[in-house]
Amino acid sequence: MGSFSYITEQKKLKLALDQLAKSPCLAIDTESSGYYTYFSDLCLIQISAEGHHYVIDTLVDLDLTGLAEMCQDSRKTKIFHSASSDIIELKRAYNWEFVNIFDTFLASRILGHANCSLASLVAEYKGVTLEKKEQKSNWKHRPLTNSQLEYAHLDTFYLESIMDSLMIKLKEYGMYEEIAEEFEHLCHVSFEVNRQIKPEGWKLLPDAKQLNTEQQAILRELYLLRENRSRQENIAPFRMLSNHTMVRLARERPDNLSKPLFSKIVHPIFLRKDKGRILEILQGRDLNLSLVAKEKQVKIKVKPEHKILTKKLKNWRKKIAEYRGIDPSMVLSAKMIDLIVKKSPSSIMEMEDLNQMTAWKIKNYGQQVLDIVSGRYEGSIPKELKRLPNNSK
Repeated sequence: MGSFSYITEQKKLKLALDQLAKSPCLAIDTESSGYYTYFSDLCLIQISAEGHHYVIDTLVDLDLTGLAEMCQDSRKTKIFHSASSDIIELKRAYNWEFVNIFDTFLASRILGHANCSLASLVAEYKGVTLEKKEQKSNWKHRPLTNSQLEYAHLDTFYLESIMDSLMIKLKEYGMYEEIAEEFEHLCHVSFEVNRQIKPEGWKLLPDAKQLNTEQQAILRELYLLRENRSRQENIAPFRMLSNHTMVRLARERPDNLSKPLFSKIVHPIFLRKDKGRILEILQGRDLNLSLVAKEKQVKIKVKPEHKILTKKLKNWRKKIAEYRGIDPSMVLSAKMIDLIVKKSPSSIMEMEDLNQMTAWKIKNYGQQVLDIVSGRYEGSIPKELKRLPNNSK
C-alpha cells in the first residue's frame, strides 16, 4: 500500500497544497465525531491526488484557505463517495463552497450497481478488500493510531481510479449529462447549522406506539432529559441511553437504577447528574398526560387524492427505473414526489419553480409527470430515454 502524509503542521500543509495545486483531480473524504458527540466535529480531511495521499488533522490550528480555494476552482474535479455528508461537514465547519464534483456513489447508482458502498466498488474495480474495523472509530480522540490513519487514508486512495472507470461507462451509455446535473445540485446541499432538540422525537422511537399513554409520557420526559444532557455534555444521545433502553425503562418502570444492569447500559454521567430526575420520571412525577395525548393526535392528514397521486407517481417511477435499469430514487426521490403531490404543478415553469428537479429531469420526465398530475398519462415511455446495455430488451 502506498504511503501517506499525516499533516499536523502548517509547513507540511503548505508542501501538500503546493503538490495538490498541480493536480486536476482531488479525491476528498472526511472523518467526524458524530458517532460519539452530540454536535458533529470535523476531525480529519483525507485527500488523494495523482499518487500523493494526505490525512489532515483538523483539530489542530491550521490555515486551510488554500484547500478552500481549490474546492471552488472549477478547473479541478473534486471526487467524493457519498458527497453530501462530506460537503455538509465541510460547509458546517468552514463554510466552504464547492464546484465541479464527482460522486462515485451516485454514479454507481445510476449505472445500476447492486451494491454502491465504497468497499464494494473497490472490490469490484480494484480487486481489493477494505478493512472495516475502524469504521466506528472515535476520530476526536488523540493521538490517532496507525490503524485509524491507515483506514482513513484508504477512503480516498482508490477514488480517482474508480471515477475513471465509472466515467467511461457514463459516457459510453450517454448518461454523463444526466448525472452531472445531480452533481451540481449536491454542491448546494443544505444542512442544519446547529442540531436542535425535536420535542416530538420520542414518537419515532421503536415500539413507542405500543406503550400506553402514561408510559409514553414517561418516555417523552426521559427522551427530553436525555437530549438536554447529551447536548450539554456533547455526547451522542444513544451513548447516554439507547432508544431501546429508554422504551424498556418506560415500560418496566424500575425503582432502582443501582442494579448492575442499569449501571452498565446508562452512561455514568447521566446516572451521576440525572439519576434523581430519572427516578422521579419513572415514578410518574410531573408527567403531562394531556400533552402526550395532544402530540399523539397531531397527525398530518393525507388527502385521499394525494395518496392516489403518490401511488401513481411511485408506480411510474418504478416503471421508468425498470425500463432503464437504474435505482428508482435516481428517477425521482421521495422528497421530489412529496413536493409534486403537495404543489401539483400544472406547467413546466411551475415544476422548475419547485427547485428540486434538475434541468435534465424536467426535460426528460417533466411532461410525463405533468400528465400524471393532470390525469392524462397514458402509460407510454419516451423512447429517447437512455437504458443500460444489460437492460436493453
